Amino acid sequence: MDIKDFKAGSYRKGYEHHYFLPEKINHSFFWTNEAINELLEKASLKL
Repeated sequence: MDIKDFKAGSYRKGYEHHYFLPEKINHSFFWTNEAINELLEKASLKL
């Protein structure tokens, strides 16, 4: 799944309120922007 096509979830209407229902994230993601690789490397080194 391309990361730019991912939707975090959707809002649903309940009885007298709205709520957020997150999507499942059990996917293999890929991206075409090489800057994301560099940012992930920097973040992992800081962790």
